[in-house]
Amino acid sequence: MSNTTRWVDTTNVSLEGILSKFLSDIEPKESQEKISYINFSVSKEFEENNFFKFGNKQIEYNIINFSFDSVFPGVLPIEDRTTPTTGVIIVYTLVNKVNYIIDKNTDALMILRLLLGYKNKLEIEKKSSDIHSKLLTWIISRLFKEENELVMTISPEDEKTLTLNSMVGFKGQTDDQISFVSANGDSILNILSTLSFLLESKMLKQIKLRLEFDKHENLEINLKDTQTISANVNKYDGPFDEYSSKPQKMAEIYLLIYLEIMPLLYLEYQKDVENEMWGVKEQKEFLTLVKDKLIAKINEKTQLMDEQ
Repeated sequence: MSNTTRWVDTTNVSLEGILSKFLSDIEPKESQEKISYINFSVSKEFEENNFFKFGNKQIEYNIINFSFDSVFPGVLPIEDRTTPTTGVIIVYTLVNKVNYIIDKNTDALMILRLLLGYKNKLEIEKKSSDIHSKLLTWIISRLFKEENELVMTISPEDEKTLTLNSMVGFKGQTDDQISFVSANGDSILNILSTLSFLLESKMLKQIKLRLEFDKHENLEINLKDTQTISANVNKYDGPFDEYSSKPQKMAEIYLLIYLEIMPLLYLEYQKDVENEMWGVKEQKEFLTLVKDKLIAKINEKTQLMDEQ
């Protein structure tokens, strides 16, 4: 999956009811004047629903695989007017609501409505990922100052630690890297990369976070300015590697990111804002700190040159 978005179903239909809707026959939507949608294929990944442990809860979920063809109107041969679409949807229950994680963005709502046969408004609503430049600058400050461990207290006997290891910034949607920052604030490369990140932050289109969480030794998460989230499943190291099913591993990595990791990041950021530990003043102080460290490194180098 890549560039995922999250949605919630407001119809109060059960998980089994929603899965039945996905698997029911979908009539082709054919038109002479508008885009036609034909050749639907929908399947369920698991015969029986799986369960993902979330805190002290069990999240029930399944995976829907789908494909269809979009045909735009015109006089060209149909093969020249046809675009195939394939995708994956993680369907799960949370707080008595059915939720969807789908590997689509701008056309996600249209596809969900199409596959479910919905015709009314507000039957599905977006759950936006609150990714913004202030959050990213806060993350980079935590990395640079080596305050990169965040603790989630579930109960007095149960704590989970989220460790931010590094952050990579990109200008575009490809790997045109412009900065790399790790939890090693005193290296000259780290100082220069941090400064580059801060000065070029408005140009960043995506950032890649490498982190540890609880028993999950390595997770690589891409956050984009399009409010989408993706994970590099191949870079994952942790207990999900024991699964024989790749789709199960993929689904639970995304459930972990959406239900535990991102909420913890947002919570810690918001706490710092509310406790006046992060704001415009602190951002200026952070920029000054980076500048002073860079100047100190330059002065150190010139002093060594003078002594030679």
